[in-house]
Amino acid sequence: MDSAVDVKTSRKISCCSKQAVETSITTLLSSVNQHIDKTKYNEEFREGLKQRFKEIYENAVHDNISVEGQTWSQSLEDGNTTKDYEPVDVELKNEITSRTLELDELMVKTTAKRRTHPPKVAHEVNKRMKHLRHAVKQHKPVIPLMQMNDKELPKQVLIEESKRLQESGDVISTISRDLPLLEDKASRLIEARQLRSSMQNNSIYKVISRPLTDESKMAASMTPLQHRLANETPSPIRLTARYNFRALQVQSHPINKNFKVAASDEPN
Repeated sequence: MDSAVDVKTSRKISCCSKQAVETSITTLLSSVNQHIDKTKYNEEFREGLKQRFKEIYENAVHDNISVEGQTWSQSLEDGNTTKDYEPVDVELKNEITSRTLELDELMVKTTAKRRTHPPKVAHEVNKRMKHLRHAVKQHKPVIPLMQMNDKELPKQVLIEESKRLQESGDVISTISRDLPLLEDKASRLIEARQLRSSMQNNSIYKVISRPLTDESKMAASMTPLQHRLANETPSPIRLTARYNFRALQVQSHPINKNFKVAASDEPN
């Protein structure tokens, strides 16, 4: 039984491309359809005859053909793109062939030069490095070393700088003495402004400055007192602990020291 199956399998026509088989089937069916169209049968009968012949012929071909050792159903669909039947670019093939020959010749020449060229290249590189080192030594710029001598300043310059330092110390001392007084005046101005802003919201101040019709008599009676307060010199504000602490800080600051130059330290 197995031998019969093998004989049956061996009788199949072997091919390499499903696309070629499909093309041949299409060509044959086209020729058969032309002959059927020339008959005197009606249209419906002719179409049925064409369809029936196509089914029988395709099944017979598929059953008796093997694609690369496989049956028609087992072969892959991409069997239509068999490499043996793909179009070949003749120009590209010729160019690749010529380039391959050139590459082969170049490899042969390179292999032959491997025995002689590396020693020559090494000798040439060594010679160039020696000449470069010699040129660097020969054309190296000579930069003389500079000696720096510390020069002493003239005595006149020291005297002038000492005087400037003493004058600066005197000015700083004067400013430090006036600073507490200026700070106290500034604080009094701030308190006066705060007091004035609070007085503007006072009802008595409003009666004196902007009296209404019913308050004119009261405003007239307060006018002499208002002029007296405006012309009177205010009494000094009592010194607070903050003022004493600030004055002590300024007086004890290192910048408030006397910068006088002793007679023994003055340059001759």
